[in-house]
Amino acid sequence: MPNYTIAISTLNDGISKIKLPNVNDFDSFHFLIIHQVTDTGTDYGEHYKRLKNVSNDINIHTSHEMGLSRSRNLAIDLCQTDYIVFSDDDNGYIENLKVTLDTGLIDNDFPELISFMISDVDGNLFKAYPSNKFSHTRRSILRLSSIENVVNIDFLRRNNIRFNEEFGLGSTYPSCEQGIFGNDILKHSGRCLFIPEVIAIHPLENSGLDFYEPQNALTRKKMLINVFGFGGYFYTLMFFLVKLRKVPRKKVFGFIYGLFFK
Repeated sequence: MPNYTIAISTLNDGISKIKLPNVNDFDSFHFLIIHQVTDTGTDYGEHYKRLKNVSNDINIHTSHEMGLSRSRNLAIDLCQTDYIVFSDDDNGYIENLKVTLDTGLIDNDFPELISFMISDVDGNLFKAYPSNKFSHTRRSILRLSSIENVVNIDFLRRNNIRFNEEFGLGSTYPSCEQGIFGNDILKHSGRCLFIPEVIAIHPLENSGLDFYEPQNALTRKKMLINVFGFGGYFYTLMFFLVKLRKVPRKKVFGFIYGLFFK
């Protein structure tokens, strides 16, 4: 049977709010916490001790390099299991996580990546998801969220696939790292599936509604160019035409500036 690492990224005092997920077959999971620290004078020892008392199979790695993509890449390098599930410090998982992951992988001949769904505690979906299973395309995989996937570690290492460290929280371009990562898997002939089952629990939020801010618009353009090359300029224009009507009137100039002039 496959084995899994849940790799949790956290920054500074975020370590204090981490609760290891209440899942069935808890002891079959390895937990890897990447704790990025900017204040070297703070002692987090009590938090480390608390977490290690919960699981005998936990590795807490302290890093002084910033950026979410750097955290994810460090997790890839340190992972010691067949598959990795990327996690943040504020989400949970369904109780039957292992069964859901096992079934998805085994029934579909072990694809390199499977994306699932996220909901809140009341079952409200985190975003609009398709209702049927499908194979990801270079466009569909741009919508991935980082905490809804299981990924084959050996495939990543054999093909030297890592998160682009220019993208993601704490980087030059503060989002879109997951879509680039997924496209890199597809470019190396990896199979990527979507299965319409919830695995992660996270409060609903309004992330993405500020897409029109100049830096966020620029980030989207840079991502599209990274994925599609020169064709990314065409997709940038399409993004502009689709989203323009949703931009508040006072924000239109900044949206145009970020997409086309910044």
